[in-house]
Amino acid sequence: MKGGEADSDICKRWGFTPPCYVRKIPRRGAWFPEAQSEEDRIKKIAEVVFSLDDDLTFSLFHVENSTDIERVSLAINSTRSKLDEDIFYIEIKTAELHEIQVDKATAETACTRANDRHWNARIDERGKSERLARVLLQANREPKKLTGAMARVAIEHARADRCHVVVGPDGPCKCET
Repeated sequence: MKGGEADSDICKRWGFTPPCYVRKIPRRGAWFPEAQSEEDRIKKIAEVVFSLDDDLTFSLFHVENSTDIERVSLAINSTRSKLDEDIFYIEIKTAELHEIQVDKATAETACTRANDRHWNARIDERGKSERLARVLLQANREPKKLTGAMARVAIEHARADRCHVVVGPDGPCKCET
């Protein structure tokens, strides 16, 4: 088994069924459970969770197992103040992206495994992000939190695999061999 999959099954704990995409969201409150109406909530989620870059894209990671989520989390946190910061994700099934063009994207983190799983979703009209938010709400999708404690376990798994995010660029990472 790779990178701790036997003793840390984030997917099972969260109820994710890979393969799927995950989108990092700023905080659990960005799912706007307190919104006045479902329509208001959908608009807020579309605006905050699926906010678009200048090129009308938002970033996703395609994950196939818990180790992928661990590596993506460490890669994201490698640009933050510490590797074990909490991160919130929302699961998105491939079929739920049927209206949205999804393209392989370049990521420039120290983790090859996370970089290989990076995709951009291109939205050519605002209504599509609202329809995606509606689909996710209708599926009762809720944000899942990767806690600092879970991240610390991920760090140990990554260290065992010689992930460059944790051990630096010297020598090959297990995912590169």
